[in-house]
Amino acid sequence: MIIKTCGIRENEDLISVSSMGIDYAGFIFVPTSPRDASATLDEGLTELLSRSVPGLKKTGVFCNAEPEEILDKIERFHLNAVQLHGNESPECCEELMEKTEVIKAFAVDEEFDFEKTVFYEGKCTLFLFDAVESLAGESGTSFDWSLLDNYNGQTSFLLSGGIGPASAIQLLEFDHPQFAGIDINNKFEIYPGKKNIPSLSSFVHAFKPINYGLYWKSSA
Repeated sequence: MIIKTCGIRENEDLISVSSMGIDYAGFIFVPTSPRDASATLDEGLTELLSRSVPGLKKTGVFCNAEPEEILDKIERFHLNAVQLHGNESPECCEELMEKTEVIKAFAVDEEFDFEKTVFYEGKCTLFLFDAVESLAGESGTSFDWSLLDNYNGQTSFLLSGGIGPASAIQLLEFDHPQFAGIDINNKFEIYPGKKNIPSLSSFVHAFKPINYGLYWKSSA
């Protein structure tokens, strides 16, 4: 199972997360967000992690940002992926795919038309299904996962929105042929932008026991 943790703002949290076996580390680049990492994230650290922890995919989260801004952040912070939460077009996703992985987020509720995802097939690495009125799990709310029975696409997806330690049993019971993993955020925080490292570590260890500490073992 892919595990992505989003809302990383503190450099020390990024260092801690890099040793957990997490697949994607998400940095929110949205000025209105309390988790905006633009001014706090050290560019030298992200460059160092590119060499020392190559399996960690550093992910920039954007919402209706200009392509120039996204490309600038990819270069400055050595991003391996971008996650798009706005009204980005399929053409925009396809263009960005030439530079990095692309995760396109969709807000799901009873009114969501899954046919909208068809236009993004082949133009994204992954989809992400989140709750309405949420940005990378910032609202802490979930949605009815049974709605995903209506998704018949070919692109694998991450599940997001309100996932926390109490979601473990529900996650183990969830079944969908394109379910690839989860995106977690504020249920593993002390306050916005500050991760609860012990809680996050325990959760990751439970879901990915084989990969836990892989970097440290290989570098010992």
